[in-house]
Amino acid sequence: MIKKIKFPTAQTILFIIAGFVTLLTWIVPAGKYDTILYQKSDNTFTQNSIDNSITLPATKATLDGLNIKIPLEKFTNGDIWKPINVPNTYKKLDTFEYLNFR
Repeated sequence: MIKKIKFPTAQTILFIIAGFVTLLTWIVPAGKYDTILYQKSDNTFTQNSIDNSITLPATKATLDGLNIKIPLEKFTNGDIWKPINVPNTYKKLDTFEYLNFR
């Protein structure tokens, strides 16, 4: 007799995915990107890093220098109002730093 194999239920698949993601938390290193935030009041960017914060002029040249391919107008007209990550600035954190940084 051949037994039919049943496809797992949605709950089973979600449980397997949750377990896989939990395992990845021990493999993928914790870290953080530098971020920039547009300051409308003085027309500048604030670049925040793990250990410091600097003020930069809000110009296209600044965005180009940070390798950000977003038009300056998206910041100045309010379309982007949250901090965004700066490409190629990812820094690994050890667990203790990660817990204190949050």
